[in-house]
Amino acid sequence: MDIETREELLSERKRRIFSLRSLVLVCLSVLVLYFLFRETDFNLLKKLFVSVKYHLLLLALLLYVCSNLLKAVRLRIILRDSTTRAVNYFIITGFHNFFNQILPARTGELTLIYYLNRYANVSKAQGLYSLLVVRIIDLVVVAVYFLVSFILFFWGRVTLSLALFAIAAVFFSVFILFMLPFCARIARKLFHWVFRPSSESSVLIRKVGHYFDSVYEGFTSASVDGALFLRLVAISILIWGALYSLFYVSIVAFGIEISYIQSIAGSTGAVLTNVLPVNGIGGFGSHEAGWTGGFMMAGLSKELALATAITSHLVIFISSASVALVSVVVRKYAHSESSE
Repeated sequence: MDIETREELLSERKRRIFSLRSLVLVCLSVLVLYFLFRETDFNLLKKLFVSVKYHLLLLALLLYVCSNLLKAVRLRIILRDSTTRAVNYFIITGFHNFFNQILPARTGELTLIYYLNRYANVSKAQGLYSLLVVRIIDLVVVAVYFLVSFILFFWGRVTLSLALFAIAAVFFSVFILFMLPFCARIARKLFHWVFRPSSESSVLIRKVGHYFDSVYEGFTSASVDGALFLRLVAISILIWGALYSLFYVSIVAFGIEISYIQSIAGSTGAVLTNVLPVNGIGGFGSHEAGWTGGFMMAGLSKELALATAITSHLVIFISSASVALVSVVVRKYAHSESSE
């Protein structure tokens, strides 16, 4: 990457991180944390840390690594990339997951586009398409996990409207996924019809027109068909199986008895709040609020739900940082090996 491109990226990242929106969300996270910590039973939290089972924490880390490896495989499948080394995709997902954890307002999502371009030579348009596909399929799979766990755990108390809403969300997400190339084509045609960019147009019009052209080409070249969609859903089920197992292990590691189905039903609250662009730095505040609400709904007391929200967040954050650190080491080793 040349110096000019790197400086542009850094300036853009600083602009997003230090924007008024990010500042407001950080303040909101601090406010939420303040009210949550006011309700925290620190004696209970101390007991949880005293009774921690370290071998289960190691298992949680291995589950996180497993999910990271599966995410790397999923990206290669989406991009149909058989030339870039698999280790590069592990590095990409490791960095992306970590920055998605620490950067506010979901700005860490955009690092996937940057790292795909840097380590896999993927165009920004294809990187954007890959990001959208990943998030839409994640929404489909999480909705299915939530619906199934909710029915199994709250059997007899699930309303028809809730079930229909979850099913509608799944079908709508699948519809949007297959419509992405069509939407890109319509947006490109509409822009060209309205502004008619040419060599005589302003610099801004030409740049925006070029952007729409590149997005359309990227979306159509990496479009998802039926067979590919089924493969992506299958591997995404494994990814979320590993992540939900991580959530479960991060609870029982601190001596709390809970069923696996109950942990899926409760932790989905945190998953859904983390999808929204309202998280502060490190996700602190939004994770605790979603996790506490989800597990209170799943039958845990407010004190225990809040305590597990804090411990689980620490486990997830440390796991993400550990994988990112390993990615740094692997990248340096791979770079030195290719230089010889």
